[in-house]
Amino acid sequence: MVSCGDQLRFDQKQMAEDVTYKTSAKYLLSGSIDGIAQWYQSEGFRGDTYNAVVQYYQQLFSVKSQTYEEFAKAPADWATEFNMLKPIKAGIDLSIEENEPFIQGILLVLKSFMFSHITDKWGDVPYTDALEGRTGVFFPTFDPQKVVYDGILADLDAAILLIEGASNLSEPKFDLIYAGDKVKWVKFANSLKIRLLVRSYEAYKKAGVDNGTKLNAIVSSGKYFTSISDNASYGYIGSANYNSWPMGYYNDNSKNELTRRKPSTTFINALKSLKDPRLTGWIAPALIPWANASATTEITDRYGYKYTVKSQNISEDVKGDANEYPVGELYVGMPIGYGEGNPTRFGGTTPAAGAYDNFRTSSFGALFWQDKHALLKMSLLQACEVNLNLAEAALKGWISGSAKTFYDKGVTLNMERWAISGSEISAYLADPLVNLNGTNNLEKIATQKWFALFTVGIESYFEYRRTKLPSIIKAAVPTSLGNPFPERYRYPTAEKDNNTEKYSEAVARQGEDVQATKMWLLK
Repeated sequence: MVSCGDQLRFDQKQMAEDVTYKTSAKYLLSGSIDGIAQWYQSEGFRGDTYNAVVQYYQQLFSVKSQTYEEFAKAPADWATEFNMLKPIKAGIDLSIEENEPFIQGILLVLKSFMFSHITDKWGDVPYTDALEGRTGVFFPTFDPQKVVYDGILADLDAAILLIEGASNLSEPKFDLIYAGDKVKWVKFANSLKIRLLVRSYEAYKKAGVDNGTKLNAIVSSGKYFTSISDNASYGYIGSANYNSWPMGYYNDNSKNELTRRKPSTTFINALKSLKDPRLTGWIAPALIPWANASATTEITDRYGYKYTVKSQNISEDVKGDANEYPVGELYVGMPIGYGEGNPTRFGGTTPAAGAYDNFRTSSFGALFWQDKHALLKMSLLQACEVNLNLAEAALKGWISGSAKTFYDKGVTLNMERWAISGSEISAYLADPLVNLNGTNNLEKIATQKWFALFTVGIESYFEYRRTKLPSIIKAAVPTSLGNPFPERYRYPTAEKDNNTEKYSEAVARQGEDVQATKMWLLK
């Protein structure tokens, strides 16, 4: 008798044999890049669970993510993540058969990227035999997270050797990110190593391994991201939902999905407190804010988008609605953790708000309503994050070099990525509240990394989970949540039900399958 679980895994194996392997490595290369980039960016900007934890936004329609309730639920499966790895595995096998070491190296980088995402979400996960369904391994073992990290870092080293020793791509058009630029792919591999080595530094140190030497070697080589042209990103076509920005017209023609995700008070106030020039591009003004006098004002944001702001005199407030909002402010965030049905959360006074918007508070800027724009990218890894990681490593003494130099570079690169002028960047970095002048330096690095990872919320969550910085995030969390801080995602129910033996082994080793259990990285 064949169980449902056995049949499902067999069907997946047959599909891989029938479809994935009857092609060429170059097609799997372009398909893998595009599939990962589209999914990762969409998750990064509109993935509610982690964006809410790091307080980029507060949902109008639910506060479950802000109260960590969503993490208490086990997902049905992890098919999305592992299905992206299947064509990568097939592409690696085919690239070896076709003698395409450059493609093999690129696919190893993508494999490392995806497995790092998976293990950072769950901890111990299938790795060594996770992609061996064609050989009959339908129920793979969960490897300890250190084993997964060891394997990922080894694969990245192998990828660099393959790429540097390979001939140029015969058809560079299949490389959607760098069009066959070997130097940039090596930088990508090393920059991903920097992310992972910083993220795992303390865990390896407790295991008796100091990875400072590896980090220093990468920095000394100069083969890592140092400009926005290095970013592992590319733009949208904007002609259909599958090739457009996730909150543009093709994916949200009512704009409800964007307007009911309101920038949080935490995020807006942090930008305002530092007079951050990114504020007026990322955030739109409130359309009906409370003011001391009624007025209609036309406002043009940093990127040329126009808004009509109709300020309302607080003397017209007959329900006490204005008591919950700042008066005379254009950029107004939504407080974190307002409960279901709270009238303030929905704005109270008609026509100011409803379940899909709240005109008393700001929305994200109109830039993010577009299907395509030069500034809207599918981003896997950016130079700003890399240099801010190095700033942290230098400040903590893990590597040599100036933390301030790396910090200034990281801030500059993110602002350049969002088209901030050089004079504005210089003035910003000179501000004592921003300048790495010896006061609250780690907090400042974490705050700028939080800003830099805006639109890539999953990475921001991984970083905040590790450092618990910037401290303003914790300070804004409601005191009575009822759910512990999410240190990880719970394993999918499909694994518990169908791969029970290997699931149980992982739980016995890592700890109870709940959101509060700390994985190897965090212990």
